Amino acid sequence: MNRSFANLAFVLGFAVWALAPLCVWGEEEPVSVAVASKAAATITSTEGRILVLDLDGKYPGFRLSTAGDGQRTVYVDKKTTTVWRNGVSVGFKELKPADKVKVRHMARGGKQVAKTIEIVQ
Repeated sequence: MNRSFANLAFVLGFAVWALAPLCVWGEEEPVSVAVASKAAATITSTEGRILVLDLDGKYPGFRLSTAGDGQRTVYVDKKTTTVWRNGVSVGFKELKPADKVKVRHMARGGKQVAKTIEIVQ
């Protein structure tokens, strides 16, 4: 009887030890919350001409002239934003004021950040 009690205690102790990392301790957010918020991101497409271009400032980006005399400021993330011309990936140096571009962007930190920039001929 003592041996079966010892085996049961060992199995229960091991189960608690093995499952402890799966529990959420303290005030950490569950993983599913972070994943759900990333999946809910909406990508918007805007087309227009570059009015102001500042890729070397603290917040690199540009201002677009859009349809209906509107303007939109779009920021770039030099690590994740890509620039395309004629289906070929090119560098940020290819962007010039007055270029007509099609930008796919999404809200991040209260700013519109470009995912892709396509230079349109």
